[in-house]
Amino acid sequence: MRLSSAAQASTFLTLAALVFTTEAQSRRRITVQTYKTRYRIDTWDDGRDELYRVTYWKSGLKSVYTFDAGGHVRTLTARDTLYTLDL
Repeated sequence: MRLSSAAQASTFLTLAALVFTTEAQSRRRITVQTYKTRYRIDTWDDGRDELYRVTYWKSGLKSVYTFDAGGHVRTLTARDTLYTLDL
């Protein structure tokens, strides 16, 4: 069974919501495998600006999203290109 892009986005957002509602203790990691996509969610509480990071792999491609304490995307890395989002 193959997930549509909307279903993949929904899965991603659900996983991100789980991280945003949990209390970080130094560093916590959750790894989820769904179909052919693997998600890794890391959280920290050591004072850094980007408290959350979601990494996922699909078809050999890796994407990394970092989020601030308010849940806003700060950076996106796709392949070897880093994008920074200003609020």
